Amino acid sequence: MTRNNILAVAASCTIVLAPTVATSGETTTLKAIMQDLRDNLTDITDGLLADDFGLVARGANGIAEHPRIPAEQVKRVAEELGEEMAVFKQLDTWVHDLALEVKAAAENSDRGALFSNYQKMVEGCVACHNAYKDRVAAAIGTTDESGTTAAMPKLQKEISVRAPLEEVWNAWTSAEGLAFISSESNIELRVGGAYDWFLDGEPDDFGIHGSEGSHVLAFLPREMLAFSWTFPPEIPELRYADERTQVVVLFDEDSEGLVHVKLQALGWQDGEPWQRGWEYFDNAWGAVLTAMKQHLE
Repeated sequence: MTRNNILAVAASCTIVLAPTVATSGETTTLKAIMQDLRDNLTDITDGLLADDFGLVARGANGIAEHPRIPAEQVKRVAEELGEEMAVFKQLDTWVHDLALEVKAAAENSDRGALFSNYQKMVEGCVACHNAYKDRVAAAIGTTDESGTTAAMPKLQKEISVRAPLEEVWNAWTSAEGLAFISSESNIELRVGGAYDWFLDGEPDDFGIHGSEGSHVLAFLPREMLAFSWTFPPEIPELRYADERTQVVVLFDEDSEGLVHVKLQALGWQDGEPWQRGWEYFDNAWGAVLTAMKQHLE
């Protein structure tokens, strides 16, 4: 990803996240905030290249403390995203907190922590950008570079399971629970933690097992889990380009003891490999939900 692309992605992500964590009481225009954020990111990047820790700290502080966007736009975003607003907010908090970490590392001249947290901040921005940019842009009336708004396509599956909510939750958030689909997994239930299903098969040509390299994006205990997800070796154009989707799993227990599980795969792009990926996961995620239901019931 080029320097300009990083700036564009991070600015577009951070701007639409502004309402939930910005600490400034000032309200300004969307266009002005976006320009300021691009300037802040330019400062961080230029500061990293020039070993100017003061410039990095100022840029990171500008991201963390940017003004709020108008409340009416926040409302429209919430209406568009619905249940996914919880994921959106937690991605927001993650990027905000990492901006503060970047600032602190710069103030302490800690290069290791600075680069590590800057990379995580950009990864959070990219995840948000892929999943929500077009839908949020449409909700608040902005456009993409072509001058048109676009709806982000998604893949959705649902199933109901007659099992305790805690068991259904554990089936997605612990290595023991995931034994129904993967005899060995590496799950760290924290934002940014590993979410690897090693699956039961040989590693690919690069020695990677299953979803190795995926991460937890957000979670609300027993309510919502969001994680990034890799593509299978059958679609090498995307797997080895490190392209990912974002998967959101929602859990809702009704009064009769049924747990309703809704899975949404987001972040799809145009192109023939992405179409093959969509078709692959249209089958795969349905099979995973069915296997979970059979295991728990």
